Formats: sequence, C-alpha cells, structure tokens
Amino acid sequence: QKLEEVIAWLDEADYIMLSSQRAVWHLPRLPLTYPLMMRYYEALFSGELGFALVHQEHAIFQIGPLTLSDTTGQMRWGAPPEVGWPPPGPLAAEEAFSVYDHPPVWIFAKTAAYSPANTRRLLEAVDLNQVTIMNPLQATQAPNGLLLSAEAQATQQAGGGFSAVFDVDGALSQNPALAAVVWWLAVVALGWLAFPLAFVALRGLPDRGYALARILALLLISYVPWLLASLNLLPNVRGTYVLAVALLGALSLLVAARRGRALLAFVRQHWRTMLLVEGVGALLYLLQIGIRLGNPDVWDVIWGGEKPMDLAYFTAVLKSTTFPPYDPWFAGGYINYYYYGFVYVGALVKLLGIVPTVAYNLILPMLFSFTGLGAFSIAHNLVAHRNPHSALRTPHSIIAGLIAAALAVLLGNLAQVGVLINAWTKAGATTLENLPLIGGLARTLDGGVKLLSGQPAPIYPGDWFWTATRAIIVPDGEVAPITEFPFFTFLYADLHAHMISLPLQLLALGWAVALALSAPGEKRAHWYETALRWLVGGLAIGVLRAVNTWDWPTYLVIGGLAVLLYAYRRHGRFPLLTLTHAAVLLPLLFGLATLTFWPFAAHYGVGYSSASLWPGSYTQLGNYLTIHGLFLFFIVTHLAREFRAWTATWTDAGLRAWRSAAGPALAALALFVLLLFLLLVRGYWIGPVVLTLIVVAGLLGLRPNLPPARRIVLILISAALGLTLAVEIFVLDGDIGRMNTVFKFYMQVWLLLSVAGGVTAVWAWPSVRKRPLLGQAWQVGLALLVFAAALYPVIATRAKWDIRMSKEAPNTLDGMAFMRYASYGDRDYASNGVTIQLADDYAALRWMQRNIEGSPVIAEAHGSNPYRSIANRVAMYTGLPAIVGWDWHQRQQRAVTPGSLVSARIQDVNTLYATTGIDAAQAILARYNVAYVYVGALERAYYPPDGIAKFELMADLGLLEAVYEDSAVTIYRTVQLCCH
Repeated sequence: QKLEEVIAWLDEADYIMLSSQRAVWHLPRLPLTYPLMMRYYEALFSGELGFALVHQEHAIFQIGPLTLSDTTGQMRWGAPPEVGWPPPGPLAAEEAFSVYDHPPVWIFAKTAAYSPANTRRLLEAVDLNQVTIMNPLQATQAPNGLLLSAEAQATQQAGGGFSAVFDVDGALSQNPALAAVVWWLAVVALGWLAFPLAFVALRGLPDRGYALARILALLLISYVPWLLASLNLLPNVRGTYVLAVALLGALSLLVAARRGRALLAFVRQHWRTMLLVEGVGALLYLLQIGIRLGNPDVWDVIWGGEKPMDLAYFTAVLKSTTFPPYDPWFAGGYINYYYYGFVYVGALVKLLGIVPTVAYNLILPMLFSFTGLGAFSIAHNLVAHRNPHSALRTPHSIIAGLIAAALAVLLGNLAQVGVLINAWTKAGATTLENLPLIGGLARTLDGGVKLLSGQPAPIYPGDWFWTATRAIIVPDGEVAPITEFPFFTFLYADLHAHMISLPLQLLALGWAVALALSAPGEKRAHWYETALRWLVGGLAIGVLRAVNTWDWPTYLVIGGLAVLLYAYRRHGRFPLLTLTHAAVLLPLLFGLATLTFWPFAAHYGVGYSSASLWPGSYTQLGNYLTIHGLFLFFIVTHLAREFRAWTATWTDAGLRAWRSAAGPALAALALFVLLLFLLLVRGYWIGPVVLTLIVVAGLLGLRPNLPPARRIVLILISAALGLTLAVEIFVLDGDIGRMNTVFKFYMQVWLLLSVAGGVTAVWAWPSVRKRPLLGQAWQVGLALLVFAAALYPVIATRAKWDIRMSKEAPNTLDGMAFMRYASYGDRDYASNGVTIQLADDYAALRWMQRNIEGSPVIAEAHGSNPYRSIANRVAMYTGLPAIVGWDWHQRQQRAVTPGSLVSARIQDVNTLYATTGIDAAQAILARYNVAYVYVGALERAYYPPDGIAKFELMADLGLLEAVYEDSAVTIYRTVQLCCH
C-alpha cells in the first residue's frame, strides 16, 4: 500500500526539490523502513528512478587554489565548474553544518525514462526481511551493522581461494612431520633476523631480548601486511608477507651495520647462553608436539571445546583479502572479535602455505615454547641484572629462568589433589566408612589401591583435566568462574585469544622490564635506537588490544609504571624533572599503543565496556590457596626476606624518626585494620590476606636505594595480587556470572607470578641453606607443593589422550585426519537416534578445499547444540562464509546489534532446508548471495526428507547444479550466482 502511494505521488511530480534538512520527511507522510528509503534516494541520485539532477546549491569553500565542499567532503584543485560539482554523494559534515547551518539543496526533473513499473521494480527488490531494528546507541556503536560494504564483500568473495592460499597437496601439508621441522627452523631463523632490533629496543635486558626476538619477529611480519591490508594499500596475500620479511631483514641489516661490533661481541661472549635458550625453546616445542600427537583432533563430540570457531575464524582470517576479515559464521559480515591473534600466528602459514588443520597443531607448540621462553627470559634477566657482565654465565639466572618457565607452562594448580582424592574415595568400599575415626581415610586408601592396580576410576573421564579449571566453589545456580592456567590451555587446545596473547603479554612485560632496568647513565642512544625502543613498546602493548582486549589495560598500567620507574632512575634526586620526563613519555607510549592498532579499533563494536560491583558469592580462602598456593609460598618467603633486609638497614636515627611519627603511623595502621575488618564483614574472604600482602609488597617496593630488579619484582607481586582482589569486587557487565572476568585476569596473574616465582625462588635459596631446620621445612613444603602442582600435567595429559572419537585414528599432526575414522551419535529431526559418519564429510570437504575458487557463501545445517554436533563443519574446515554459525557466539560477538539478526538467520537456514517451496528457498539463497548448498548426512538427519528432496528438483529445473555427489553428500551450486 505504501509503495503504491509513493508511485502515485511520483506520477504527479514534475520536479523534486530535496534538502538535507527535510530529507528524512521527503517522502510524504510515509513511514518507510530505512533500507527502502535508502534505495529510493540511491535511485534518485543515480538517475535510475527516472529523474535527473538539474540544479544544486552547496556551501563551497575556497582556501587559495583549493576548493572543498563540507557537504560531501570532496576537494578539487582550482575553481569549481558552474554546474555538476561536487557530484552527489553522502553527507560528510557534522549535521550542525549540513542540516541546520547551510543545508544543501538538490532539484531533480522528471525525464522520459521515468515509469511506474520501473519504480515498482526498484523498490520491490529491497528485501525487507533483512531490516535491522536498532536503537540509537546500537546504531552509534555499529553504524554499519558490523557488515562489510558491498565493495568489500565482492573483494573478499573474489579472493582467498583455499587452494590459492594453502598448498593443499604440497610436501609440508601432506607430511606433517616435515612441516614441524621446517616450521621450527623458520621460527628460529626469523628470531635471528629480528635479534638486531631486539638488541637495540630491549637493550635494558642483559640478554638483549634474545629469547623474546622470535616473538617480536612474528609480530613485525604479521603487522605490516595487516596494516597494509587494513588500509587497502596491499592485499593480504603471500607476497605481502614476503615483503614484510624483506623489510624486517633490511631494517635489521641497517641496525647491524651500525651496531655490528657490539652484536658480534655479545654473541662471542654469550653464545653458550644463547645455545641454552635455543635448547629450552626446542624442548618445549617438542614436548608440546608430543602432547598434540596424543590427541591432535580438531573436534570432539564431547570435549571438542570451541575449536570449530577457532579453526573457522583462523582459516577465514588467512583467506581474507582485506581487513577486517570476513566472518565465516555470518555471511556478509566481518569478524567483530579480537581477531589479530589469528593474523599473528598465521604469518608463518601464509609464508609456508601449510593447510590450517596441520598448521593448527604446529601453532600450539610454537606458542607453548614462546610462552615458556618469555617467562624464562624475563626471570633470567631480572636475576642477571645484578651482575650484567658475568651473570649470563652463572647458574643462578639460568635456574631462575627455568623455574619461571616451568611455573608458566609446565605445572598446574593444586586442585588435582582434590580430584585424585575424590576418585579414590568413590572407588573405595563404602562399608569401610563404618570404621570409627578412620572410616573416610580407609575408604580413600582402599580406592587408591584399586585405581593403582588398574581399576577404572568411577568419575567422568573428563574430570581428570577439567575439574581443576573450576576450582572456585560457588552456590547452586551460580556459574563457576573459570580458573584456567596455561598448561590446561595448551592441553585442551582451543586456539583462543587468551592462548595467543600469552607470549605477547610476556613481550610487553619484557619491554617494560627492559625499560625499567635501563641504566641511569647509559650511553646516549642514536635517534633511531630511541625510536625503535618506543615503537616496539607501543606495538607490544598495543597488539594486546587486538589479540585479547582484556590484557590491554593491564599492560598499559604496567608499561606506565615502567615509564615512571625509568624516569625516576634517571632523575631520582630531582622530582620535578622526573615528573616532567614521565609526562612526556607516558602520552607517547599510550598514544603509540592506541594508534598502532587504530584500524582494528575503528571497526570493532565493543559490546561489553562497563563494569559494576559483583553481587554474587566470593572466593573462599581455601579455593584461593588451591589456585595460587605455590606462588604464594614464594611470595611470602620473599616478602619476609625483604622485610628482614629492610630492618637490617634501620639506624638509631631512623628509629627515632619513626617514633616521632608514631601518631600518624598508628592512625594509618588503625585505618588499615578497619579496612580488613570491613572486607571480612562484606564477605571478601581473601581480602585481608591479599590486601595485606599487597600493602607489604608495595611499601617494601617504595624503599629508596632499592636495586631496580628487586623493585620490579615487588611491583609485579603487588600488581598480580591486586588483580586477584579486583575480580572479587568488580565484574564486567555482560559476563556470564563472573566467569570470564576471573578467567581473563587470572591468566595474567599466572604469568606475572611465574616470573616473580622463578626470581624469588633463586633469591631465597642462599638464605634457606643457611638455616638447617627452617630450611629443611621450607624445602619439604616446596617439594609437596611442586608435587601437587605436577600431578595435573601427568594425570590430565593421559586422560586427554584417552578421549578421542576413534581409537583407530592416527597419531598425526593433521587435525582433520581423524574424520576418516570417526562417527558419532546424533538426533534427527524426529528425535530418533542416528549415526553420523565423518568420513563422507571428509571427502567432500577435501574436494571443496581443492576446487572452490574464492570465498563464496555456502549454506549448511545449523545445530542447536554445537558442542555435540559437527554443524558448521563446512565453514570450519574450508573457511567459507556460512549464513550463520554458533548461536551464542554470534550473539555475544555482535552484542552491539540486535540478537534478532542472528535468530532470523537461524530461522532462514532451517527454512531453507525444511521447506518444500522452491520460491521460498530461492528467496533465502538470493538474500544471502549463497553460491553453494551443502547436503550431507547431518542435513539429511536434521531436516525432513521432503525438504531435502526439493534441492534435487531445483537441480532438475536448472536452478541448481550438482557439482559434487556421492552416496552421502551432494554439493549444489546456484546457477544464477555461478553465471553472473
């Protein structure tokens, strides 16, 4: 009805005068939807509607020879022509100018090309099923609806063919063992290539950042192509990454040309330490390779985690021609997620051409090694800094690094003891509980004997590796926070943002430590060395925003503290100079950390950006000790030693000064005790313990004349413990309970305390050895804690190996190989049990990887329970964009847009496969520009036979073409799209 009114109105009009001040109300009293209105104006300005622009009035400004229009934002050199400039375009000025101050006016005249039928055709082509209803806040946060422009969609779909990006049949893709060797050699080579830059940028570290150079190298060779593709200067293709490697090499050669003698002298002096670093890195890499071989599958019906999302996003990011990357789970949209981690780990994949399912199982060991080496490097350098000329050769700094690496990636928390005791108790004879006093112990011991003799444990198999990551006990009905730690992260093997950020966090921390350790009287650096230092710092901290945004604020603060300490060490006796210097450097660092990844932030619609007080239950002290107990053992030991060292410096004059200030000191102490009491009353059970440790560490760290390494360790301890207290009080709005708030910050805490633990363990050892009785008790306590922490990797790894969909699947680094052997039980549309054979999908997906060009849209089934079905396996293994992926993940990542956008797509997918109406199916295929329709065993199970049969009928009618067909899978190509 509204459309007919518009046509009737246009029939009567000979001229249309349009002003931006009245554009919204231009169509007479017709509440048309925004897409229809926009199509009307597009057709009006383009001439498609049958009206021609005959006059326009714009506010045109001239500045010398430059002419510009603030209406459209267009500029030209020289005076404007009499008519036709600027050409019609979108309003560019702020509406106070383009609407209220000097609104432009356009006058259109009807031409002979106008016809009511043409108007009806143009406006009826607008698909009103895709109308997005957004409130003003949503429209502000996501003005483009998180959708790619038509031009960007066309670019993305035309490029990034799977076989063009990845060498599917190449030696590295077909021989994962060879790929593992070549991969690591490439990592080492790139580390050496970037070492001259690290040598200069991280010059405050005694080892000059040698162990961190490989992390930096991958960051640099991924950043350049990402930035160029984000600015549409060069595409995201292999050649751009080769260019990045060449630029890195050229820059390193320039640095080496100036600092060649110093570099050679360093290598000659410290080659043994450098060789040790290589050995530690290779061992960690090989250890994780062995773990991946035990269970390399990139999906599992029960314990598959969120690998489908990781692999789909990873592949789509590598296949994307420009950035932001297209979303493989929301066709036409872009990934609204901190996706840069996939660019970072994908740089080597782009260079070597290894298929993603093999690369996936090489990336995890690489990140594992990087994380261990990062912790090793920082702890090693903090200990070595006491004697920078010879310490790299001493065992103490090496041992500190090894302990830090073990704490970071090899050990778990202490919760596995409880898991083990629970299994033993359940396995024990219940009758033994009737024994007086020792009944419970007797039952537990009886169960232990049974399990050690080979009896299966009466607990769920996944509990061996899962339960420890939910170590905070909560009341019924409340979601338990995630208490994950790095070894579980790599064992569970979801290539999530928090995993990829681990080594990058340590690079940022290493830069901050290097800056803070820089000698006050260091030789004045060349301008390019200073520029490199701050550019690397800005990049190392800024990348966290695009890899795992949760980490960015923490390391901005740590970087800021490093700047303050750096300025203080240079101007300690002159507070004004210290503050002035810091006031210059802090904006520089924060500005670089923001600007380096501005193209990411410009497209990222932040759905959850506010915090509030946490109203739920709080962590019990026992749970807290279970998670952080080993670290706290080192922390308490170190704080006791630092306090004792402080008291040894007290003099009579100092004590008299303290006595004279006894009044304020006692008042501060009383206030502190009151605060501890209020925390207990409020229910923050860990508050008194943690806050006391924070205050003690902070006060000890503020002492004058403290060596910088010791001050840094106390800062790290305060920062880490402060984070654990903060998540008791605050929660990010939009979180599921406080699940992710605890999880994300606890991962940061684990790394900070791993570094501090390695350093403090070595520093404490001489004092421990001097006190036989106390020292022995300390050693026994440490041994028990380490044994408890080591239970997790030993027990959990074996349990994770035992949980595979098929025992016949090979132990290979190809994460897709299991599909040829695996099957699983599912439910069909009528709730009957069915068995899905993955071998059929495997063959079809391999065909798609080899034969489908570009990145066209595909249709596949939608699963209501994605963790228990292999829905979206086409997008997962090919990276091709599907109409919609996992419901909750898309809602979460697109929280700035209405959730109805996702639910509407799910309904459309279900309609596409279930309907018997060809017109309805055609409309959905056209709506999402679908090029291929996948019909496999899962689609046949989830949807009625009549709905599936219509695709064959559409093929008979020439609407679809079967391009792949076997007994279980048929892949159709839409004829209209294939022949555009």
